Amino acid sequence: MPERTPAVLSTQTLSPAEVRTVVEFAPSADTYIASNRPGSNFGSATGLFLGYNLVDSNYGAERTLLRFDALGTLPKGVIINSARLRLYLGNSNPPNDAPMGTVLRRLASSWTEGSVTWNTQPTWGGIRASTDVGSSLGWYEWDITDLVDDWIQGDQPNYGLEIIGDERVQQRERVFYARETSTALYPRLVVDYTADTLPPIVTVNPLPAYSPATFTVSWSGHDQGPAGIAYYDVQYRVDAGSWVSWLNQVTFTSAQFTGQNGRVYQFRARGVDTAGNVEAFGDAEAQTTVDTIAPSVHVSPLPPVTNAPSFTVRWSGEDNPGGSGIQFYDVQYRIDGGPWVLWQRTTATSATFVPPASGRYEFEARGVDNASNYELFTFQPEARILVDRIAPTVHMNPLPAVTKTASFPVSWSGGDNPGGSGIQFYDVQYRIDGGEWVFWQRTTATSVTFTTSADGLYEFEARGVDNAGNYELFTFQSEAQTLVDVRAPFLQPRIWVPVAMKNARR
Repeated sequence: MPERTPAVLSTQTLSPAEVRTVVEFAPSADTYIASNRPGSNFGSATGLFLGYNLVDSNYGAERTLLRFDALGTLPKGVIINSARLRLYLGNSNPPNDAPMGTVLRRLASSWTEGSVTWNTQPTWGGIRASTDVGSSLGWYEWDITDLVDDWIQGDQPNYGLEIIGDERVQQRERVFYARETSTALYPRLVVDYTADTLPPIVTVNPLPAYSPATFTVSWSGHDQGPAGIAYYDVQYRVDAGSWVSWLNQVTFTSAQFTGQNGRVYQFRARGVDTAGNVEAFGDAEAQTTVDTIAPSVHVSPLPPVTNAPSFTVRWSGEDNPGGSGIQFYDVQYRIDGGPWVLWQRTTATSATFVPPASGRYEFEARGVDNASNYELFTFQPEARILVDRIAPTVHMNPLPAVTKTASFPVSWSGGDNPGGSGIQFYDVQYRIDGGEWVFWQRTTATSVTFTTSADGLYEFEARGVDNAGNYELFTFQSEAQTLVDVRAPFLQPRIWVPVAMKNARR
């Protein structure tokens, strides 16, 4: 039997990535089977019979089987433009017969040319083509483009095909040349396909300069031809060392990578298309440095107390040596031990805080670096301040109505508001006989001896100043008073007795 290899009939370059080729395949196996010879094999016959044989030896219904194993030599991922099965009719009986309708089915199980019989014929699938075969000798064709595409794409296994003609009981058959012929009229499958000749272009997408311990690496690309990308290979290296295969023959386009703090990671990728074109690896396509250590940040100390309507809160910190640097700060506060409230997310290191009310304010800050590492809030204050906007309440204690000594104690008392900063000192003023008020004391004491050498009506007023600087305004109204009588003539107490007057009669 002549050896026949696939023959290229034509090639055409469509683009730098596409070549169109027409190739002809000879069958790797062909035969026929006969219903009235159910156990006979005709694998070595030089003819392929179809229809029904009633004369001669009465072979009965006859069917033709062919298989083209060399289709597997086509490049991967080719696009099948057309596929035509061609058989040369060598005999028709009767000779001037009307065209015989035929159907072509996909075979669904294996068979061998040298052993298949009617009884052992393979199972078949649905009808994939049909054509009418006349009685004129010559080439006849079946269009099996879809069937060949199924075989090439792997949608169906290639067990070959079977042709069935008119199997009604009558003398009506067709005989085609088999592959065993020594002539050029052997069966053939002519396939027109377009192949992809260039590899894909794939690259790793850019990475941030710094990344946390686990980060996402992604890649993308396209095929230069029609085949399409079959899979990707991705490699990495550490600190400019040797390249290491990370992902091989994957179809996804992103994955999680875990690195170590302070190490520099570079990545590259390549694509392989369904035509088997392999892209060469290039140089590093993306790079990032792993930073796993959070910054250290703290709030600067605040004064212990203020009565200002606003005040400045400052914070500072630093990232670890060689780290990605602080991206922003979070600052939270709470009032009087209540729930923490996020106040700032900012790149600044200070802000003006406007307290909504008096109370004890506490602050805590944390940093978030450019690799998204962050400190956990401890919910413990790093700085605190008492906001006190309410002045103390202070008053003079009563004095006796008359004082007979040149020195006498003057006292006062009062308190700050609940939760306030506490009284820092007292201011006390006095006046004599309704004259001008005179500032007398600024003291932390609550009693001082007052000494005078002049008689008169002495009036006193006090106020408190707390540790936040809040103070009462003097009202310039007496809160306590006493009449001082230390020089002669002394005031004498008198009793006024009403005098009863009698009218005298004259």
